[in-house]
Amino acid sequence: MEGMSSKAPIALPPKFKISDAEKFNGTGYPKNHVRRYLSIAEMNGLGEKQTLHTFPLSLTGGTSRWYYCLDPSKTKVWDELVELFVDQFIFNTMIDVTQRDLETTKQGVEGIFSEYITRWKTKVTRMVNRPNEKDQINMIIKNLLPTYNSRLLSSPISSFRELCDCVTRIEDVINNGQLKKGESKPPTKKTYGGGNHH
Repeated sequence: MEGMSSKAPIALPPKFKISDAEKFNGTGYPKNHVRRYLSIAEMNGLGEKQTLHTFPLSLTGGTSRWYYCLDPSKTKVWDELVELFVDQFIFNTMIDVTQRDLETTKQGVEGIFSEYITRWKTKVTRMVNRPNEKDQINMIIKNLLPTYNSRLLSSPISSFRELCDCVTRIEDVINNGQLKKGESKPPTKKTYGGGNHH
């Protein structure tokens, strides 16, 4: 039976599927992707040839184009293919996000908080030694626009959920026109200087 299987067409389990979340788009760690892909192949009971044959299904975007530009002879041996794949995308592991990168990730002047927090999370996922949640929250608050920053500094926020709830309330006030994005604190009435024009 072993000899026959090598000549048979490569059939896959009927329900075999790789979700978008499990595909490699070039921004993660290639070695981690290979491990994750192998565990998916194993769970689906794929043999060696099937594992090799379905690997491109685990790639998306530029990584998929990279695979299909390879000389077909380079895609026939699993270990060789993995070596090529890791060499091609290893630079991702050389540009680890550092704490300094996080500290300088600021909310843009017109920035929507949800977009800012998405950028933040993307960077954090690429960190090897990431700060704990409380330290991240403190960094985020420090990097927010003054409108948010000044109102959040005094709040005892200990989770991302609390942070998002507080920011949503501030954004509601901004959207209702009761507050401008550039204002840091409610304006205080000045009782001195400049008021006595004759």
